[in-house]
Amino acid sequence: MSYAITDDHRSLADVALDLLATRDMSAAHRATLGASTDRLPDHWNEIAELGWLGLHLSEEVGGAGYDLAELAVILFESGYAVAPGPLLSTVVVSSFLASTGTDPAWLPGLADRKSTRLNSSHDR
Repeated sequence: MSYAITDDHRSLADVALDLLATRDMSAAHRATLGASTDRLPDHWNEIAELGWLGLHLSEEVGGAGYDLAELAVILFESGYAVAPGPLLSTVVVSSFLASTGTDPAWLPGLADRKSTRLNSSHDR
């Protein structure tokens, strides 16, 4: 299967860039590095609400039903902005669980941020 950058991918990148630029990721990154306790960054709920955590998961398990290409766009822009938070680890774990046939009851929580390790210490 070949992937090409489409207009939809560019639009998705624009949405990601807009969110990440308006939330000052440099300051968020510095605050995360300087924090004495683990906590989710302030933009985490927005990321979850936009569906980035479950973008690659099927709709049957609470995801958006998109493909790896759309997830790659989000991960690229997040990495470029040095956005703090467990985005990569969350989508890697959910991808692994989805591909292994693990009990799908875990996946909706990962897709909407309710199962992240840091959630209990920083629920917004």
